Amino acid sequence: MKANAWFESATVLSTIVGTMVGGALISTFADKFVAHAHLPLIRSSTDLAMFAVMVTYAIAAAINIFIPDTGARYPNRLVEPKKLVGDFYHCFNVLWADKLAQIARGSRH
Repeated sequence: MKANAWFESATVLSTIVGTMVGGALISTFADKFVAHAHLPLIRSSTDLAMFAVMVTYAIAAAINIFIPDTGARYPNRLVEPKKLVGDFYHCFNVLWADKLAQIARGSRH
């Protein structure tokens, strides 16, 4: 349960921080910064925002390198799309019939 709460908190925090940073990167302040900084290959706040996205993805990729392999292997379900859709349909129905899930969704029949 603690891990789920941690992931939920991280998701909300990353959404808020991402919105704030994204807004800052396309602001007039960023345009003025780029105009005076004379950075190579970055000529506008759009270029600066794209550079920030690329750096963020590079950092995420570097962090992922250090995640240990768990050894878990799952079969490729994409070769059987009919079975995949059927499994989804079954899980969807089980979820909507579950009384605890209805409480979590905040809806009742």
